[in-house]
Amino acid sequence: MKITFLIGNGFDVGVGMNSRFKDFFPIYEAKSRTKENRIKMLSEEINGDYDTWADFEFALGKYTVKFTKETKQDFLDQLKDFEGEFIEYLKLQESMLSFDEEKTISEHMINALRGYYDGGKLAPESRTTISNIYSNHASEDYIYNFVNFNYTTVLEECLKTISQGVVGKRKHSGERVDKIGKIVHVHGKSDLHPIIGVNDVSQIENKELAGDSRFIRYIVKPQLNQYLRYGNDSATTDVINSSTIICVYGMSLGATDKKWWQNILSWLNNNGERQLVIFDYDNTYTQSNQFSWLEKEDGLIDKLTKFSTGADVEKLRSRIHIAVHKNIFEMDLSKQKREAYGEALQKVLARV
Repeated sequence: MKITFLIGNGFDVGVGMNSRFKDFFPIYEAKSRTKENRIKMLSEEINGDYDTWADFEFALGKYTVKFTKETKQDFLDQLKDFEGEFIEYLKLQESMLSFDEEKTISEHMINALRGYYDGGKLAPESRTTISNIYSNHASEDYIYNFVNFNYTTVLEECLKTISQGVVGKRKHSGERVDKIGKIVHVHGKSDLHPIIGVNDVSQIENKELAGDSRFIRYIVKPQLNQYLRYGNDSATTDVINSSTIICVYGMSLGATDKKWWQNILSWLNNNGERQLVIFDYDNTYTQSNQFSWLEKEDGLIDKLTKFSTGADVEKLRSRIHIAVHKNIFEMDLSKQKREAYGEALQKVLARV
């Protein structure tokens, strides 16, 4: 049986990286002040208050209205500059983590993978549903796959601490070995063609550029993946479609990844055994009134419904399980104090 985790920026934040859009954009704004006008325009036009990276990507599609076919290269050069600065920033953030405590990290990762639905993380009936799925497949090995939407290798470094990738062993019709399976970087890595963009041409607000095939290849993520020929899209599709359970962790249900939400809804709709678990972070959520849970669930169902191309998401509700504020992978791997981070940041900004 295959259990797949879709991993977003919330994972990197949870282990100590300041990798939110709001963490990086003020630094980019500061560094852009010394750049030529046609490059620094992005830092002046884009709203730095976006909550998620998906919000920023969606804003890029709207930002295209500032350009024409004649000036489209300015847009692409701005995005290239932004991406270069962001990757440099990410590498700095990643260098401030330590994976030396291998035993502690390994135990934490194993506990998260084996117990993500247990111990009050999901509602009791959801926990029972997931537990029954495991029982029904007890005679099989459990394979834990990952689709990583981050550009870092932090997830891999954490998983490497698990000896031989063995999450656990069980006795059932012989010995069952539960282990780590595939890790797919659907949008590339910091040093291997990272991809930033929109989901499809409908998200390019400039209709002239939305009809420009070359521009589309540069900004529409599925097109980029196709032309890069690394097979990330097809590998992600294969991993999703072979899963019995999918867990979404550290991700917003952003429109710029609409392709994958559509894929997941189709996957869920095609087999009544399949289960979707969404770990949702919401600092406004409270359990102190009778409406909060239904409002949370309805909000996520509404988001998914916008992505649906055929599945009746309301009918899938019983197989969509939500965990709010359950940061199962969270652990502090930051090896430097805040003062040391400030010193490193000043070095980055020294060229401003």
